[in-house]
Amino acid sequence: MVNNIFTNFTDQAKNFYEPAFKFNQIMLANVEKVARAQLESFKAYADMGIDQLHKASSIREFSELKDFMNNQAELAGNLSKKMTDDASRLMNLSYEFKDEMVKFTEENTKEM
Repeated sequence: MVNNIFTNFTDQAKNFYEPAFKFNQIMLANVEKVARAQLESFKAYADMGIDQLHKASSIREFSELKDFMNNQAELAGNLSKKMTDDASRLMNLSYEFKDEMVKFTEENTKEM
C-alpha cells in the first residue's frame, strides 16, 4: 500500500512537472539558436570591419586610396545583403519558435 502511494505520487509529480520541463527545453533550444546566429553575425561584421581597417592602413598612394574608395560601394552592398540575410534568419528562427510553442500549447491543453 505504501508503495502504491509513492508510485501514485511519483506519477502525479511527473505529469505535473513534465510540461514545465518540455517548455524549458523549447526555450533553451531557441535561446541557443538565436545566440549562435547573433555570434556568427557579429563575427562576420567584425571580420569585415577589421579587413577594411587593414586595407585602409595599407594605403600608401593616391591610386590605392581611389581603389579603396571605389570598393566601398561594393562593400556597402555586401553588408546590406548580409544584414538582410541575418534579419531573415532571425525572423525564421522566431517563426520556428512560435510553431513549437503553438504545438506545445496544443499538446498540453489536450492533456488537461
